Amino acid sequence: MQKTNKCLKLNIKEVPLRKLGKARIRVLNSFDASAKKLTMTHVFLPAGEKLPFFKHNKTDEWIYIIEGSVNVTLNKQELCLKAGDCLYLRRKTWHSFLAGERGVKAISLYYPPINWKQQDVEIEYRVGE
Repeated sequence: MQKTNKCLKLNIKEVPLRKLGKARIRVLNSFDASAKKLTMTHVFLPAGEKLPFFKHNKTDEWIYIIEGSVNVTLNKQELCLKAGDCLYLRRKTWHSFLAGERGVKAISLYYPPINWKQQDVEIEYRVGE
């Protein structure tokens, strides 16, 4: 990591890894003042892996797909996102992810920022999952 008074350069491998099931999450902006305004994460979900239905109660989420694809279920609506696609989710929106055959890498932004000490996520395991 290289830091000056005007910028911060880091390699993604330097960022601590968080795990959520099979998903691998790195909080990219935990090193600077922007963390007080939003949370930016790099997310990887391996091929064929699924995250159960969940919602963020206090944060809105923007997802930008960098590589691969993912099927997103929003209640009963199905969306397929591929590299270059972006999705906005309002807080309290139930959603689930199923990674495509090559997995998926994405950048997610959360506003307001995620408070990692107070759980913001509700998880719902639905029949057939």
